[in-house]
Formats: sequence, structure tokens, C-alpha cells
Amino acid sequence: MAIILGCIIGGVTTATEAAGIAVCYSLALTFLVYRTMNWKKLMMACSKAAKTTGIVLLLIGVSNILQWQMAYLELPDLTAKLLLSATDNPLIMFALINIILFALGTFMDMAATILICTPLFLPLAMQMGMGPVQFGMVLLLNCALGLNTPPVGTVQFIGCAIGGVSVGQVMRTILPFYMALFVAMAVVTYVPGFSTWLPSLITGHPVM
Repeated sequence: MAIILGCIIGGVTTATEAAGIAVCYSLALTFLVYRTMNWKKLMMACSKAAKTTGIVLLLIGVSNILQWQMAYLELPDLTAKLLLSATDNPLIMFALINIILFALGTFMDMAATILICTPLFLPLAMQMGMGPVQFGMVLLLNCALGLNTPPVGTVQFIGCAIGGVSVGQVMRTILPFYMALFVAMAVVTYVPGFSTWLPSLITGHPVM
């Protein structure tokens, strides 16, 4: 963890490169220092990693298909027009944006959600009085919730595959944490200072 965070924060490597360095460090420790790793265990670990990676790639492929289909049908533009025609109340508009972002996040990869929804909802949110920094926090929180929610829920499927448990078992145990995340989402959405005070403190001037 120290290697990964140190390399990323120090700007020495990207997150992917830091993960590669951490793997090499772990192999060196287990092979040369602790001597708990052998070639048989290494092959088993690689096999399990390949299966987990296969699950992730399959989920990303499905989400990319959905992303293309949505763009082809012009659903994002249609959604924006429907929202503007439905209400001009900022409180209701922010709630609808949250619902849509969360729903999309359960089906789509995080990168796809950000690329599609940012140009769509950011101007709409700013028109209703939400700043870009606050919108970024709302978007990322919804993506984080989506990554942990079936039917796609990439992060949850990875965790279940690694832990050897079913999604149903996990869902029953993490429901209280979902409630806490939804409360945090509401606070970030409707209390601008909650997500902008730290950037304002760092930059020395108000951040929206």
C-alpha cells in the first residue's frame, strides 16, 4: 500500500504502473524473504487472477455495448429534453439527475458513465445552480454506488469472485452501508459547502 500510494502521490508512476511494482515487490518478498511462495502456488494465483480478469472484461464489454446502443438511439439528449420539460425546480431536478446517474452506473462502466453524462448533465446542473466541483462529486458518488450494485456492479462481482461468496450474500450484509451512502449523496447534492469547502481551503478562493 505504501509503495502504491507513494508512487502515485509522488507522480512517479501511474496507478497501473504502481500496481505492477507492488506485484513485483510482493513476489520478491514471498519467494526470497518469507519463502512461502513456490511455482505451483504462483500458477494457481495466476489462474485465479485470469478468471477474475475475465469476469471484469466480460462486464466491461457488455457495458460498452450498452453505451453504443444508448448513443445510437440518442437517449442522453432525449433524457435531457425530458428533464427540462418535466420540472424547473432545482431540488427535483437534482433528485432526477441522481436517479438517472445511479441507474446508468449499475449497467455501465464508470468511464463510460462519466464520458456520456458529464457533457449531458453538467450544463443542466449548472443552469440549476450547482457548481462543476459539486457536480463532479455527485457524479463520482453515483458511479461508486453503481459499481457496487447489480446487475453489472463490476466492483461487487470482483469482490465476490475473490472472496468466493455469492452476490446475494453480499447484498444482505452491505444494505446498511448503502443507506449511509445515500445519506452522503443527499448531503453532497443539497449542501454545496460539504463538497466545496476543502477545495476552497486548498486553493484559497471560493470553489463552486
